[in-house]
Order: sequence, then C-alpha cells, then structure tokens
Amino acid sequence: MGAVGSLSGCIGFLTGSEALQFSAETATVASASLEETDYEKAPDSSGEQTIERSFSVADQERQVEVTNHIQEYKRSVNLGVLGEQELARFIVLSTPKVDIAGKTFNPVGEWSAKEFVMQIQSAYKGLSDIQQEGERSVSMLGESRTVTKFSARAEVANGEKVDVFIHVTEAVGDGDDYVIGIGVYPQQIDGEQARVDELIAGIEH
Repeated sequence: MGAVGSLSGCIGFLTGSEALQFSAETATVASASLEETDYEKAPDSSGEQTIERSFSVADQERQVEVTNHIQEYKRSVNLGVLGEQELARFIVLSTPKVDIAGKTFNPVGEWSAKEFVMQIQSAYKGLSDIQQEGERSVSMLGESRTVTKFSARAEVANGEKVDVFIHVTEAVGDGDDYVIGIGVYPQQIDGEQARVDELIAGIEH
C-alpha cells in the first residue's frame, strides 16, 4: 500500500500543473502550562506564513506552497532601570514535512539548533553575539527531546541592549509536521528556564 501511495504521489508530481500545497496543523501550549508559568497568548501573534518553493523530482520541477503556523506567548518582566517590559517570549512553530513520492523536502528536520538560531537571528535584526551554552533533555510531545541553550544580545526599546538566553528545541516530527519550541528572555530574570521547560512540556499538536 505504501508503494502504491508513493507511486501515486510521484505521478501527481510529474503530471500536475498547479502548485502542490502543504499546510501544517497548528501547535499550541496547553492552558495549564500557561497558568503555571504566567505566560499568555500575545495579541495578534498567531498566524500563518506561506512560502513558495520550486522542487525537482525525477528531473521534473514543480512549485510547492508551504504554510507554517506560528503561536507566540509572552510574560512581562522587570528590568530595573528599563522598567516592566514584555521581553519573555515563547514561540511554537509547526511546519509541514513536505513529503513527495516518499522523500521529505523540508530542511527543518535536518537543521541543527545552531542553524535554527541563525535563522532566528536573520529574522530579528536586533539579535547579536550568539553563543551556544549547553544542552539538556526536556519532555515534549510525549518523549524526551534535546533543548539547546544560547546566550545573545538583543536590542529593546530606545536602542538599549539586553543580554538574553535563547532556548531552541530539536525539530520534533509529529504526524505530517515538524514542531519547534523557542524561548527567549533576559538573562537577569531568575527561574525563567524552568518556565520555558514547563512551556515546552505543555506543547500540543
């Protein structure tokens, strides 16, 4: 049956004219974990990101439309002279594997944590001086997963710079999608890593 499905997918890829569409299921954090950590969903933070790419299979090229889903959560923290700011953030990303004729084309599943955090840096121009600090295991989607911790400098309001920690989970394959959790917060905030671990453990997909 699997071979028949793969053959069917290959034929569809070779003969179709419209762009193939792949959309991830939304991943979120359970309400119990949000209550435990004092995080809340950031207003207007959930959304879709649609990307078009060209892929080649059996010397045939087709357009593929990929839709990712992003959910963002926040918590206000006190930064002393900088006052109270919503600088503790947690993001859950779900992205489709893009399986065509038995081959996965989404590179996220092969990225290292360092490669992923470099993508974060390119998206947020105020992030610099990223250094890997270490790894640990955290429960996520029913299994123990690797979480990598980085230190960095982040630009906040009025051009001020704040030292932050970034925590990035491995890309976890769940059904037809990959799911990634990302936590960012100022280094001077005590106990925040435990909150990030609770949020990771609370991811649902």
